[in-house]
Amino acid sequence: QYRMHPDISEFSREQFYNGELKYGITAEDRKKEGIKYPVYFYDHQGIGAKESKKFSVSGEEFGFSWVNTKEVEYIERMVVKLIVEHKVKPSTIGIMTGYAAQRELIVNTLENNKIINPSHVKTNVTIDKEDITDKKNVTVCNVNGIIVATVDAFQGREMDFVLMSCVRSNSEGNIGFMSDKRRMNVAFTRAKYSFIICGDAKCLSNNNLWKKYIEKQRAKGYVKNSLNDYWSF
Repeated sequence: QYRMHPDISEFSREQFYNGELKYGITAEDRKKEGIKYPVYFYDHQGIGAKESKKFSVSGEEFGFSWVNTKEVEYIERMVVKLIVEHKVKPSTIGIMTGYAAQRELIVNTLENNKIINPSHVKTNVTIDKEDITDKKNVTVCNVNGIIVATVDAFQGREMDFVLMSCVRSNSEGNIGFMSDKRRMNVAFTRAKYSFIICGDAKCLSNNNLWKKYIEKQRAKGYVKNSLNDYWSF
């Protein structure tokens, strides 16, 4: 593979491709000045960031969907950090989530952010027929160059920087279709330089694959429990 920093692709290489996926690039090929982490998992531990239900009407969903409003705030702060301090172009940033209702919250928040969208450009919304299941259309939103979409819609896409809002955060450890192996593989392999995850590690770890993924990232020092760590990103 010639897309990802080796630390981004390592887990999928081992878990989904039986170690047969070869590295076509090195870590040095995927370094950007000032960017310390190829993978960065911000574990908010559910503190003030529990999931909730919201009625959603979109091309993918009709009915109650899961959202996490605090994660939207964290994602917004991380995007501002990338643009302002690291001079990352918005067009090289993608944001994914498992739920259409969360996507809409993220889109609305970014659209109203004066740093991210200084000219108040209206979000461009397109319908893509390619998704992970090949059974439905998916919505892709472009907020002043930043792509915001569900995991399904990121099938076949790649961005320099990808941020992921995991949404699910509950005491029962229920993560719904976030446990789908295909979606996990898609999510873990979209970023070229840095994959930034925002989620509740304890909740996600009730799934065996997520547990393995998080343990691997923690062993590398990529899991943090404070956004103060992120400012050194």
